[in-house]
Amino acid sequence: MQVLVSAWPFTQAPALERLTQAGWHVTCNPYSHKLSVPELIPLVGNCHALIAGTEPITGDVLAAARHLRVIVRMGVGVDNIALAAAAQRNIQILTTPDAATHSAAEFTLGLMLNLARGISFSDRALHQGLWQRHFGTELAGKTLGLLGFGRIAQAFAPLAQMLGMQVQAHDPHTASQMQALQVTPVDFTCLLATSDVLSLHCPLTPATQGILDTSEIQSMKPGALLLNTARGALINEQALLHALTHGPLAGAALDVFDKEPYQGPLCGLPNVILTAHMAANSREARARMEIMAVTALLESTVPH
Repeated sequence: MQVLVSAWPFTQAPALERLTQAGWHVTCNPYSHKLSVPELIPLVGNCHALIAGTEPITGDVLAAARHLRVIVRMGVGVDNIALAAAAQRNIQILTTPDAATHSAAEFTLGLMLNLARGISFSDRALHQGLWQRHFGTELAGKTLGLLGFGRIAQAFAPLAQMLGMQVQAHDPHTASQMQALQVTPVDFTCLLATSDVLSLHCPLTPATQGILDTSEIQSMKPGALLLNTARGALINEQALLHALTHGPLAGAALDVFDKEPYQGPLCGLPNVILTAHMAANSREARARMEIMAVTALLESTVPH
């Protein structure tokens, strides 16, 4: 039985040794970067299992993977996988849902603090020889709105509450979790209109793609800040550009983009913080992800 570790990087050699000891023949990503479809297709022909990151596992990739039985996605999102094609081929999809929760919550907190106080803005100026003291805003007493209240949002909410923020959320599926964490449930319209900071935490689905379009963004509170560590396609980028240059938004911090690596017009705006899809990129989270991925494969129903 052959397993391809297409995710890059993969740092836990002892985890791979567990696979070898269990009878798997392990092949690792031979490139030092995230694989493209043309790079991935020649690698999957003989593999029975795939330990994947965010590389695109398209229908063409799955068609080339004639023996593939299981995909273990390192992380929780599966929008990079052609799920319908996988289902047609009876390919089992597994994830590591809790591995990066704390890392992503901490990172989102960092983005919020940075954006509110203009830390990156002053840093950029000083690197250019300019002494600029940015006037930011305190977060204590402000309202944080969470669009989606899954694992990461549930870990982020208490961190914001420790800063003295009031936290509200919109998610029809997590009322009991909101109650347990003293988070106020609100409808979508109220969330947009009353949040001083809006943070996105919903999965990318046909229903949520472009959920923040022109009308939604224009209905946000004047001077609001927007955070996105979920998926880039949740936001209409042109609508966001307009809102950041003409209002109502005062700033945005984005870790995810519809097309990555990102090189679009947001790079030219002074009131935007952009990071390279790294919310889960702590050493601790990566180690947990890799170990959990190997464990999930070893415990799967695929014979080996």
